[in-house]
Amino acid sequence: MASTTFYPTKEVIQSTVKGGNFYFTPVLMLLVFGLLIVGLMLLASAHMGPGTDSSKSNNSSISELVVQPDSQPAQLTLSSPVKSIKRQIILGFIGIVLGGIAYLVPHRWMKSYTYFFLVFLGIMAMLASVYVFPAKQQNSVRSVKRWTQIPMTSATFQPSEAAKLGLVMMIATWAYVNPQRIKNLFHHRGLLPLGLMVATILGMIFAEPDYATTLVCGVISLVCMYIGGASLRWVMIFLVLLSLLVGITVTSFVKNRSERIESWKNLWSTEYVEVNRQQLLSINGIARGGLFGTGLGMGISKFGRLSEHDSDFIIAVVAEELGFLGILAVLSCFFFILYAGSVISIRSRDLFGRVLAMGIVTMISTQVLLNIATATALVPNTGLTFPFFSNGGTSLVLILVAIGFLMGVEREARAPIIQSPSQNPFD
Repeated sequence: MASTTFYPTKEVIQSTVKGGNFYFTPVLMLLVFGLLIVGLMLLASAHMGPGTDSSKSNNSSISELVVQPDSQPAQLTLSSPVKSIKRQIILGFIGIVLGGIAYLVPHRWMKSYTYFFLVFLGIMAMLASVYVFPAKQQNSVRSVKRWTQIPMTSATFQPSEAAKLGLVMMIATWAYVNPQRIKNLFHHRGLLPLGLMVATILGMIFAEPDYATTLVCGVISLVCMYIGGASLRWVMIFLVLLSLLVGITVTSFVKNRSERIESWKNLWSTEYVEVNRQQLLSINGIARGGLFGTGLGMGISKFGRLSEHDSDFIIAVVAEELGFLGILAVLSCFFFILYAGSVISIRSRDLFGRVLAMGIVTMISTQVLLNIATATALVPNTGLTFPFFSNGGTSLVLILVAIGFLMGVEREARAPIIQSPSQNPFD
């Protein structure tokens, strides 16, 4: 049976979008292009230094790990960033094209059970592909199943990144076609069936294993469920259960993860100096940047033993070369994107757009916050990238697609109002 959906009148829309004469999309486009350009410059700078020999013993002292400003790193070899930057430009172009398509696609195509199950099955298929087409090089190094080798190419793809956006779209569609039922836990079209399907996706990410992404996807899903109308009580219960599952597994059953947490708790201890090397050098690089930074390309953290300086810890290179003011400017751009996304969500005509926009805001904000928290050692190393800056093709493309969908919500809200029937034919 089709569910009835409220179609607002022109007067209702105009009263809801008070102050809505300001159009966020042009500014968002400028900010995104600006972040892409700055990100490419910083990534090029980071790729100039592959690092020094990391074969030192575990008895290295903190002073040996911290590169002093006046010292010259040993065994220094420079590499050309051209190949990596070309790859990042190509992926950025692909992301922009796909983001443009996401911006233009009519939302009425996404407001049906058919679309919901297509997205759900697509996510499941992508997550299963890490076992069918595993990326051998990455998996052999990291002993995990997180990347898919695209057949007949050398390119790889990380399905869990696509799962973040896919979960947002799934829940937005489910909330739209079940505006009242989602409040009911045990209804066959209510919260529990949706929760079981989301839990299945989280379980597949958890099994890769990718615990940080599992927790991030869980938080994104729960925020979307709450915005979609689910009871705060059930959302909090699910969040506690998810946190306990990840926390107990990591601390009790996975030895290398529990050792990582233990070493993080003793960050400044010489006993764990080698294990904490990444975060110690990241903090040192951030501190070295000072207020104005050392200048673009002049940072030295990338020449030391900060081996993830172009991905997980690129924020240390940004802080060192652009300084506190540079980091503040970058974070201000992200803050505006999150503010714009929140306003777009509030102005949305329907529940689908509201959940979709707020889910994208949550997706971007959690990734930015956790990456910065990792670089400053506020949390253990999570392995999450910094949007628009880190070397990661899947993440870059999916962020651009997400921004396209976000701007598409504003486009739908500003489109002319067409008289609609009392029932939505897409339910």
